[in-house]
Amino acid sequence: MSYFEYTMTGELTPEYEERTQLIVERLNNGTAFYNLQKYWDDEVTPEKKNRTIVITAPMNVWVHLYDLFKGLNLSFVGYHKQRII
Repeated sequence: MSYFEYTMTGELTPEYEERTQLIVERLNNGTAFYNLQKYWDDEVTPEKKNRTIVITAPMNVWVHLYDLFKGLNLSFVGYHKQRII
């Protein structure tokens, strides 16, 4: 089975936190067509944190995620993963 995996990494700002919560809300109410694998915060300094989000989906949702995170300074990486026997 193949799937797409997207990783977004950037400085944790109020806008980034708001959009992360939007993803969680969509998952909770059943309107998301992707899976949130995990997200975590790395402390760079006591005042600054970086957040990483990993999302998987059975189809290419790059455009949707790009629109969702547009305007934020993030590192955005997408992979198409396929099982090889």
